[in-house]
Amino acid sequence: MESLTLEQAYYIAEILAAIIVVLSLVFVGIQLRQNTQAILGEAMTNSIQIGQTELIHHGSNENAQIFQKSIKAPKTLTSEDIHQLNAWNIMFLVGRSNDFQLHKMGSLSEERWSVTGRALVYAFQSSWHRHWLKAGGRKLFDQDFIDWIEDILDHSDFNTESYYEHLMLKE
Repeated sequence: MESLTLEQAYYIAEILAAIIVVLSLVFVGIQLRQNTQAILGEAMTNSIQIGQTELIHHGSNENAQIFQKSIKAPKTLTSEDIHQLNAWNIMFLVGRSNDFQLHKMGSLSEERWSVTGRALVYAFQSSWHRHWLKAGGRKLFDQDFIDWIEDILDHSDFNTESYYEHLMLKE
């Protein structure tokens, strides 16, 4: 049996090193993919939790009545009502801004993104809420986020008042 020459051993070591590097890169790629999926899942969970918190807050009887008043009789809003609506609008837009940033990074599914736009149209279609956005709410958020909101609202044919009238089933 012939013994390996020093040159042959060197080539075998080079081949083994190359194989180990390739296997290491494959392992790192698998780890990155798993980590990315975990981050995307966490981002989706956080987005949904923010939405649920908003629904719980907005769905309370008192807040729902104030929201209805902002749509049907905005001139009757009290200063306390306006304070509550300001807080709700800011909370709502912080959640949508989060979705906006996640979407820009590619971390929000298209399904969740479309829900974000529809929720925005629902919440800001009334004249009071649109005025709030134009009068001062826009100063609280990034300009590209505000531009996206205004573009969606300008191109929507959704009308909150008629939506509520439609929901009032009369026998």
